[in-house]
Amino acid sequence: MPLPVTGFALMKRVMFVTIGHSPRPDIVPEMREHIRAPLEAHELGVLDGLDEQEIAGMQASDGAACLVSRRRDGREVVLDRAAVEARLGTLLDEIDREKFDLIVLLCSGHFRRFRLLTPFIEPQHVVDHFAQGLAYGTGRIGVMLPHRRQVVDFPAIPGIETAFDVVSPYERDGEARFLNAGHALRETGFIVMHCMGYTEAMRKSVMQEARRPVLLARRLASAAIDLMLF
Repeated sequence: MPLPVTGFALMKRVMFVTIGHSPRPDIVPEMREHIRAPLEAHELGVLDGLDEQEIAGMQASDGAACLVSRRRDGREVVLDRAAVEARLGTLLDEIDREKFDLIVLLCSGHFRRFRLLTPFIEPQHVVDHFAQGLAYGTGRIGVMLPHRRQVVDFPAIPGIETAFDVVSPYERDGEARFLNAGHALRETGFIVMHCMGYTEAMRKSVMQEARRPVLLARRLASAAIDLMLF
């Protein structure tokens, strides 16, 4: 649990940015359970303020590189990566002027390098470099992604052979699929759940079946926040 705040000066202002709708009650509260640093959480989303037609225009067409997120009502949305990146860049530029102590992206997808003055955590870099650090001497690792199209686009982690499985964190009654994924990846050295939408409960289901270490993107991002703030 976060440590009690003993003075206003200790409180850090952190902006959590999702590529779907904000707020993300399925992500931020669970992350805060693993963050010791006292913080004032703010949230914004790439889809915030868009109408249905505009959201439809951002959805990925067949064959396009895609990212997966969640709408405000909990429904999954599959978005065109280029469209997300363009709108995200504009949003981050606006946030960068608001004097936050830290910006945290709630997506572990791959983006161009954003130029920001505010300290910025991009989970893709956190997850991939952490996995690379742990993979020394491991024959191959398992990677779980939310959409099959992302397997083709996934940049290989240098020097690591990768086995994939696909399960969306936004499917209802998906526990059996997480158990199946754990079974499918049980011959790997460890498994990376490479989406911020995956929960601790999902991680435990995968680990129960795989009997391998399982890394959760949001847990790694939470640790990075602590390193930056605490």
